[in-house]
Amino acid sequence: WLSSDDIYAPTKLFENLNLFVTIPDCGIIWGDYYHIDENDNIISFFRTEDGADFKKTKMYSNSTNGISVLFKKEVIKKAGYFDENIGGKTGHCADGLMWHKILYYYNYGILHNPLVYTRVHSQQLGQNISNQFKLKAWEEYREYMKEWLQHNGFGE
Repeated sequence: WLSSDDIYAPTKLFENLNLFVTIPDCGIIWGDYYHIDENDNIISFFRTEDGADFKKTKMYSNSTNGISVLFKKEVIKKAGYFDENIGGKTGHCADGLMWHKILYYYNYGILHNPLVYTRVHSQQLGQNISNQFKLKAWEEYREYMKEWLQHNGFGE
């Protein structure tokens, strides 16, 4: 998804689509991205970590900015929809659950070419959620994923 004040580079979708074609059974793509301020100045860079443990690491954490992710519509048939009950009325952590369910069934790709600019400002929902609410949402998330992973044979 793309928030109204975030920006895709002109080649974002093209490069993602090319990666889908080159990786067998690819259902989801992550990418690097920039944080920008209210005036479009780059204030930081986030590199998506990869490596041998990428899939397992992603199954137990969510260090992803949703704007950098693209997934195929067809993955919804296997992975299911976003669970809006996780994270209370903000849906905090619902995106992470979605990525993890997709990873369970599909291969993934990573673009190390930052094609996304996500705006950071004081009015963002994430900036205005209390730490107590975030902790509660993460507890729900971890419990949900633990049960889901065990149910689907991925438990430790």
